[in-house]
Amino acid sequence: MSNSFDRSRSLVRDLATTAAMSAAMVATAKVGQNWAEGNAPRSGLPKKPGTPVYADSFEVQAVDVTVDGQTRKGAALVNTAPHASAVEWVNGAHILARAVDAIERGT
Repeated sequence: MSNSFDRSRSLVRDLATTAAMSAAMVATAKVGQNWAEGNAPRSGLPKKPGTPVYADSFEVQAVDVTVDGQTRKGAALVNTAPHASAVEWVNGAHILARAVDAIERGT
């Protein structure tokens, strides 16, 4: 019996492109979505008709990610509100950046 581990690059590559891996990446990104929705700033002002609310505009999208020429399944957590970049950068909330920490913690 061998005590060594021999990684099969082709099997790892095949695993990284499966529907199951895509589902796992989306499920993991949803952890960040839940955190972001719960921690996003809210103005407390009445919502303007036709204007999306930042806290309600988080989405998880399944994506293909290419690293070093290898494509694998991934997921993107995005905010689709037109003022999302202002909330993230101008107001300094950094909700999406901080959601990464929540994803890595698994909370």
